Amino acid sequence: LRDLDEAPEATVRHYGHRYVHPYTGAEYPDIMVQMSLLSAIHDWGKWTGAPHKLEAEFAAGLEKFYDRKLKTLRRYLPNVGDDKDADAVDSWYLYHPLLNLGNLALDGDAAARSLFLKSLDYGIRAAHHFDYRWPIQYKVTDFSVITDVAADGRGQTDVGGIYAWVMLQAFALTDDKRFLDEARAAIDAAIGLRFDINYQANLTAWGAAACMRLWRITNEDVYLEQSYV
Repeated sequence: LRDLDEAPEATVRHYGHRYVHPYTGAEYPDIMVQMSLLSAIHDWGKWTGAPHKLEAEFAAGLEKFYDRKLKTLRRYLPNVGDDKDADAVDSWYLYHPLLNLGNLALDGDAAARSLFLKSLDYGIRAAHHFDYRWPIQYKVTDFSVITDVAADGRGQTDVGGIYAWVMLQAFALTDDKRFLDEARAAIDAAIGLRFDINYQANLTAWGAAACMRLWRITNEDVYLEQSYV
């Protein structure tokens, strides 16, 4: 945390706020890295009994990632360089920041709750558009596919798992059954993939956790069995 705070290669300022470089002294700030660190620093503060100052600093600039027209979080800030496709998003990149926002929201962070809830409908529209079977990369503006499948012929097969976890976070926050229904639909769509489900193992782990949570909520053994897969 000290090095993250003091090393000039670690952070950069835009729009009067402080953001994290995804790599040491390199790459444009992006929402996934910002939220991953913010959630971890929040957990560190809970563990030590006092929030670290970087939590408030990194949280202050989150709204700049939010696209008010599309009602979703963008991968990059509005001033990202022309060498990046500002509209391109990997399917998992849409939901991973929401998961960490959900962590903060469930811990009582009002600003995180607001940003989380107002970003969910877009994430649900994406799931519906792709029928819970996401491509590798698409345009955030119109869902047009940039890269459909990887070299092995599969898309991002385990995005449904992290999506389900985010929907269960939303269900816990709101008690709105449509989020529970979304989580179930995503996991149901993944049943049958068997051991082809793994695209990126950390996402697969969230899917297993979502299955276990669904089993506890619904008492339907199919979700317990799918968690083992």
